[in-house]
Amino acid sequence: DSNNRAVHTLFGIERHASKLSSPDVRSILSLPDGNIWFGLANNGVDIVHPERGRIGQLRPDPQHPEKALQNDRIWALVNTGKKIWLGTDHGLYRANTDGSELERVQLPGPSANTNVRSLLQHGSNLYIGSQEGLWILDLSDAPVLPRIRPQGAEKLSDQFVSSMTHGPDGSIWIGTRNGLNQYNPVTRSLRMFLPKANVNNALPPGMITSLLFDQQGRLWVGTLGGGISIMDKKQSTFQRFGVFEGMPNDVINCI
Repeated sequence: DSNNRAVHTLFGIERHASKLSSPDVRSILSLPDGNIWFGLANNGVDIVHPERGRIGQLRPDPQHPEKALQNDRIWALVNTGKKIWLGTDHGLYRANTDGSELERVQLPGPSANTNVRSLLQHGSNLYIGSQEGLWILDLSDAPVLPRIRPQGAEKLSDQFVSSMTHGPDGSIWIGTRNGLNQYNPVTRSLRMFLPKANVNNALPPGMITSLLFDQQGRLWVGTLGGGISIMDKKQSTFQRFGVFEGMPNDVINCI
């Protein structure tokens, strides 16, 4: 609560009904009703109320993959209004906002078991970042949900899409296993920024795990092994922050 000068800590203690069931949290989604979804590394999802604690859960059940999560990491959570979409190690799922009626989304194109690392709603489209590239679901056509590959997506710096965010100008920034991309959904143009290990003002090597625009319009880029980089969009350069700048290590899981 931004009005209170305090921080409430939720510990991962499976035997305690009001706490998180695991300390290994991979994704977080706050809903308008105040409930918070925590995507876990191997125990599904905990649904938590800030005052009442854990009020619901979605637990793995490998015997029923179409109606239950697998023992997977929950990499991404997105609320599209009527549904919560979940990106996991083995495919895309959706559920009601109260956690009921979970189902795996069966779609043409890549394997239903593809590793879905990132989700981003853009208008009536849901962008899906996976180990098999970038795809789009047209949510307005539900329940058919046609899955298409956006024009230009085959030219991404790498087909393993690991993170996405909206840019202030309406573009979509796409982080991959090898490089950063700016995609314009209107003109369908693509701009790439490739990593260069020995260039101080270039993007460092490493899978991009997190993208965030701050209030000044600067793009922060978190990587596995390359620390944090802040992009100067006018110059197309990056200022790096890692171990040599005082960080404990160069592994950034989230910004």
